[in-house]
Amino acid sequence: SRAVRARSHTPASSRRVQAGPCFFAANMTRATLAYEETPLSAAALKQYRGSVLLYCNGKRHEIAAADAQMTLLEWLRSEGYTGTKLGCGEGGCGACTVVLSSRGDGSEVRHSAVNACLMPVCAADWCMVTTVEGIGSSRRGEVHPIQERLAALHGSQCGFCTPGIVMALYAALRTSPDMRAEELTEKLDGNLCRCTGYRPILDAAASLCIRDGGGSGCCGGGGGENG
Repeated sequence: SRAVRARSHTPASSRRVQAGPCFFAANMTRATLAYEETPLSAAALKQYRGSVLLYCNGKRHEIAAADAQMTLLEWLRSEGYTGTKLGCGEGGCGACTVVLSSRGDGSEVRHSAVNACLMPVCAADWCMVTTVEGIGSSRRGEVHPIQERLAALHGSQCGFCTPGIVMALYAALRTSPDMRAEELTEKLDGNLCRCTGYRPILDAAASLCIRDGGGSGCCGGGGGENG
């Protein structure tokens, strides 16, 4: 037919390549071999670490052969940091909230509240993790102002959600010490409490604000092992 004749005269260089599985496998193999033979890849392999390095509450930890499926929460609790709780396991209740501090691309340290039940421990490589024990503990006789205020204003009943609430507030105030009460309470939208009805928690949060509640900037650089 006319279509067949036209195709037969098409130069091989301009025909579309039928890229099947074998084609991709062959080309990926060639590309991999070419990469492995370069001096740059050899240098990179020498710098490769088979472990995860992180700091938790100021203490250095190196996790050898870390399981890629292990969450930060699982690792924390296996190391005795049991103040961080497992609630829903889906990032919905906030009981597992911890603060992750890292420099990122710039020189400024960024403090973020993260759900430890969702975050792989490998993702915390070269980061500082702060748990509720790290900012204050009654066992050490060092209670952080956030913890003290929640207790004084009856913001905790069963207490299971309290560590996550404390750390969510800590992350927010550490980032913006002069945050207004309305802004601060919005930072708790990822934390659930089935006991208090939230009113005493919100009152405690508002009392920590420098502008609205007479707070003293408790998370700006002092308090506990990590400020």
